[in-house]
Amino acid sequence: MTGKAEQKQAIEELQELLHPGDTVYTILRHISASGMMRVIDTYIIRDNQPLRLSWKIAKAIDHTYDRKHEGIKVTGCGMDMGYHIVHNLSSMLFCNPDGSYSHDGAYALNHRWM
Repeated sequence: MTGKAEQKQAIEELQELLHPGDTVYTILRHISASGMMRVIDTYIIRDNQPLRLSWKIAKAIDHTYDRKHEGIKVTGCGMDMGYHIVHNLSSMLFCNPDGSYSHDGAYALNHRWM
């Protein structure tokens, strides 16, 4: 499966799982020695159980999945990178084809650190 096909499939699966108002929980798994890269793991709660979504989210938002630290690799600093992931995911899932947001767009999903 090509990168674009994987991305499309991940987006479709996440659109079935996530709805406006859902909370995505993030866990910081690793920070590089330089502080310029982080690995963040993502979950939602379904039926009182955590459901891990990191690989699908990494594919959907076109980020690298870090197998060693088991999470989404995000470079940069100076902002909340867990929020960055959830914001990008929300935009990807709930943005209309014309670029406008449905369901309050980038704020459709809630973010909480674990």
